[in-house]
Amino acid sequence: AVVSAPGASPTGKVEIVVDGKVVKTVSLTAGKATASVVIKGRGKHTVVVRYLGSPTVAASVSATHTVKGI
Repeated sequence: AVVSAPGASPTGKVEIVVDGKVVKTVSLTAGKATASVVIKGRGKHTVVVRYLGSPTVAASVSATHTVKGI
């Protein structure tokens, strides 16, 4: 995930949410967070990434993505 804000350097953490459940929390480094998540269970699953915010940058949520589980 990449977090950007005009005139600010985002810090803090992002949560990876699969089917409404937080499956991983990752710290930002230079406005970026990298993580691997295994989505178990057949069928479609929804994934969103939530930026938790910082003292200078407001929290936000990504668009919802639909992925296919294995």
